[in-house]
Amino acid sequence: MWIVEADGDCLKVPATIAAVRESLDRGQLAAFDQEVEHTAGNHLDRVLLRWGLPASVMAGPGMADRVDRGSLDGFARTGDGELVAFTPVPSERPDTGVAVTWGMSMPGGRRVRRPATIAGIREALDRERRAGFDAEITHVAGHRLFQQLVQWATPPEAAAEIDAEGDRVRSGDYTGVTSSDAPEGDL
Repeated sequence: MWIVEADGDCLKVPATIAAVRESLDRGQLAAFDQEVEHTAGNHLDRVLLRWGLPASVMAGPGMADRVDRGSLDGFARTGDGELVAFTPVPSERPDTGVAVTWGMSMPGGRRVRRPATIAGIREALDRERRAGFDAEITHVAGHRLFQQLVQWATPPEAAAEIDAEGDRVRSGDYTGVTSSDAPEGDL
């Protein structure tokens, strides 16, 4: 649950896909599911907030634009008081009809593309991992969805490679590590 401050009131707003679904009427479910399945993970916190906020709040001057732009400083926190940091995104809404991917850096400087939507990640998973994904993802708080989706989008062998690289550096092997103070172009 998110606590949202709007017009001087503190509103309780559902913060997970499952909780937002429970708050919607039957006629809204298909549109909500379609948008959630095909929106890039870094936009999903806004999607959940927009669907979860009461229509009267969303109708307020500039509120829909404010939510979609991620302009929510001081706007929301969780029920246990944790501050929610919404990540600003471009002002235009993503085209939900286009396949979306993320570029990811791997050890050794390789760049790979991974699916960025719930539907794309689900399609890329094998049957066993897909069941775990479906069981987990609808219960992740909106402000944590991006992180969880990146983890699910990373194949186990790539995650093991990333973990091994981190273990190598933690053990004191700094081969290939450069100072963050290095001039641009020296990296």
